[in-house]
Amino acid sequence: MFFGHRKDKGFSSGNKVQQYHGNGLESIVLMGKPFRVLQKLSDTPAPYMTSRPSHSEDKDKGRFVYLVENSCRLSEFPRHMALKRCVFNVDQVGDAHREIDILSRIKDKNICRVFHSEVSRSEGRLGVSIAMEYCSNNLYRRIRSGMGSGAGTRLSESEICHALLAITSAVGYLHSQQPPIAHRDIRPENILINNKASGPAQFKLTNFSSATTDAYHCETREEASMAIADIEVNTNPGFRSPEMADPWSRKRICEKSDMWSIGVLLYYMMYLKLPFEPTNMALVNNPKVRYPESELSRYTGSLRVVVDHLLEPDPEKRWDVFALTNFLRFDEDVSRHLGTFIFTRTEWPEGWEEQDVKVIGREVPPKAPPVTYNDDLVHETTQDIKKMAEANRPKSGAASSAPAASSHARGDAVSEAMMVLGGEDDDDPEMAKYREMIIKEQQEALNQIKAASGRPPSPPSS
Repeated sequence: MFFGHRKDKGFSSGNKVQQYHGNGLESIVLMGKPFRVLQKLSDTPAPYMTSRPSHSEDKDKGRFVYLVENSCRLSEFPRHMALKRCVFNVDQVGDAHREIDILSRIKDKNICRVFHSEVSRSEGRLGVSIAMEYCSNNLYRRIRSGMGSGAGTRLSESEICHALLAITSAVGYLHSQQPPIAHRDIRPENILINNKASGPAQFKLTNFSSATTDAYHCETREEASMAIADIEVNTNPGFRSPEMADPWSRKRICEKSDMWSIGVLLYYMMYLKLPFEPTNMALVNNPKVRYPESELSRYTGSLRVVVDHLLEPDPEKRWDVFALTNFLRFDEDVSRHLGTFIFTRTEWPEGWEEQDVKVIGREVPPKAPPVTYNDDLVHETTQDIKKMAEANRPKSGAASSAPAASSHARGDAVSEAMMVLGGEDDDDPEMAKYREMIIKEQQEALNQIKAASGRPPSPPSS
């Protein structure tokens, strides 16, 4: 779609918003140079978007994305790129800078690359320009191409696993930042596909306009109202977590909500529909995910295990990003799709702290102690994680429901690791006593690690 010449439209080039070439093609000015607009990029509204316009849809009315040409041949930019333009009122300085402040801190192989961003002012409006890599497809269009008879092909298990691996790696990178970054808008339209790459490397997370480094843990009506106003604007109802749908539940609303969104995304890729109705009422009463009976044999049961652990209504029991990461690494059915792909992170970094809670009229509640790794303590080993993946992986011909496993290794993992000291039926009383003492010490050390990172202790070994 090309834009015709209109003398009465646009701002002056001095204000870095837009101007027109002599040939009638529109340009957007960036770094004081014109970039020729080749096409306005837009998508048909997704079917999971509510029929009644939501606040989140209203937020996007002042946002546009264009395919532009580097007509001045600036060396800092590729020949073609995507340019996102957002317009704010002059008093929305914080909103105008929020996305570019987040983007200035992040860089990951599965996050859309940003070349330059800037804020300009003209006629009482603020204009935000973000120049980023251009990807010709996104996950929503790819899924849509496989819907209906003769309309393409459904996503293969390999494609689904590649997308899941890529998004999990990107979210692990975001959640491991200090402070942690919650994306809050993980859905198919915000996952770009670079057709020049293959495997997990082709999927790129984009659109950080809803991202935040703050959490909510509402104790008053004022705090709940603040949370609701923010959530209504910055999240999509179809991908909203139960704690977001009901801030009065007094459950912590933090980066764990991204994990719910990944669960919804995975279900949507597999079954071409949402697991729950995109309404708050459908989420507040401990929703239980159901699978279409006719589709159970289409994909490996390991993907249903992931869905069950991510669509856990209680955020305390829901898998965090590194529980998911390590399941994907060691589950036999999923890990065979890894190829040469490497996760950006596989555990919380030393000193990691959770997000601060936004409050009104009270002190910020204390956070869990920072994550610390003491060499004198015993960590959950790679072997323990492998055992967790094996325990969760469905057996051949098993039903679709996943076991209600913890997000971490089973409580008896230490006992199993200590089997080197002898079997449980050892006839030597002293060896048996010694073995029990070592198991107890290791279990206590493991619980200290979990307590330091705010995780529940493992149940006592039997």
